[in-house]
Amino acid sequence: MALKRPVPTLFVARHGETPYALEPKRMRGWSVDIGLTPKGKLEAAELGVRLLKLGVTHVITDDLKRTSLTADYVARALKVEPIHDPGIRPWHAGELEGQVVADVQHRIRYFVNNPHECVKGGEPYKTFWDRWGDAFYHYLGRAKETGERWVIIGHATECLSLPTLVEGGGIPWFTAEDPKPAALFSINALQPFSVETL
Repeated sequence: MALKRPVPTLFVARHGETPYALEPKRMRGWSVDIGLTPKGKLEAAELGVRLLKLGVTHVITDDLKRTSLTADYVARALKVEPIHDPGIRPWHAGELEGQVVADVQHRIRYFVNNPHECVKGGEPYKTFWDRWGDAFYHYLGRAKETGERWVIIGHATECLSLPTLVEGGGIPWFTAEDPKPAALFSINALQPFSVETL
């Protein structure tokens, strides 16, 4: 009797806890390049064990500390080398980065609603959205082509964007709470019509 092959799947996980989780919610991005807390390291190691049990064979991340460190723990559990792709980077929100979100929410909303306008010291929101969408669909396609299970270790905004990417639609404005550190989502690469929270 032949063993049933696992369904090709793209998983997307948020990085482990950072020191910013211990403060009022702040705008993250590129310049706020912080590592993981001891709890975040433990979450990353536990995420690796979960993904090993799920049969994941490829790990993709960007080059920022919080995601790279999380991916290193995951890759160690899977006994693979992580793939570093700058397409996974979050929105480069320039001068808004590091600010308390409640204090600059109106400015964040302005740049999301005017996605071609550039934040001083950063990039237009549409640049992020296009970069992330291209990376997401590339790796969804790789999971389908290889018949394997892949994981992207990314950021809160990317996790929140998954329903819009999968179901279609314009650039979203995120009102939901950030997913918990090391939160995990899955998309069936053969029928990518919905997002499952694991």
